[in-house]
Amino acid sequence: MLAEAKQIDGIDAVFAWSPPGNVTTMARLIVRGIAKGTTEIVYPRPMWLGRLFPSFGRWMGAWMMRKMRAQDGRLVAGGSTGAKEAVDARNAFDEKRAA
Repeated sequence: MLAEAKQIDGIDAVFAWSPPGNVTTMARLIVRGIAKGTTEIVYPRPMWLGRLFPSFGRWMGAWMMRKMRAQDGRLVAGGSTGAKEAVDARNAFDEKRAA
């Protein structure tokens, strides 16, 4: 899905503001959350701003996506059964990660 999303014009700015995180860190937070009885875990941590201030989160989301072409059909036709361009991007991404 990440490879498919990278085909969309303007998405790089969104990814720059939302790093993918780290599996080990996420697992540690989940284990700690279960032990403490936490009902909610937000990761990566900077995303807490959007949780604490939803209006700010909506504004930031709109600001980051301002250069994306929302009418781009690839936004709707993505996925493994979507547009040929999206499928090709996914296959190339999978091959690169397998190597």
